[in-house]
Amino acid sequence: MGLVAQFHCIAKVLPVMKAQKSGLIVNMSSVGGLHAFPNRTPYSAAKRGVLGLTESLAAEVGAYNIRVNAVCPGVISGERQERVIAARAKLENRAMEDVRKDVLSVNSMHTFIPPEDIAGCILYFDSPFGVRVSGQVLSVDGHIPT
Repeated sequence: MGLVAQFHCIAKVLPVMKAQKSGLIVNMSSVGGLHAFPNRTPYSAAKRGVLGLTESLAAEVGAYNIRVNAVCPGVISGERQERVIAARAKLENRAMEDVRKDVLSVNSMHTFIPPEDIAGCILYFDSPFGVRVSGQVLSVDGHIPT
């Protein structure tokens, strides 16, 4: 979901959350919003915008007991990622396994991120353990060094 879509979604739910004096908004950004990746400038700019939206909105709505956080997923495992790897391998005339190794070399743990790890992060924000966490960005990316 892009920056504009998240902004519009928040605009729809915020009046209800303010009226009930509670709420949780978890924005989806990306490691692309935290790190520079060549040839991904528009994507990176939008995802970095989500982080600004998160921090500013958390400051605005904290008095209503509304928490706003963001998750920055790394490379998610699954069919989509396999299609991306296959397309890149074809474009570069390389073996898929070589491209996969390149993709995994970006993070210290050399791993794809299971979608369940992102869900677990969101559940943390919505758990009793995350009840005082707001304005934060949590990367689930296997550690991408800066």
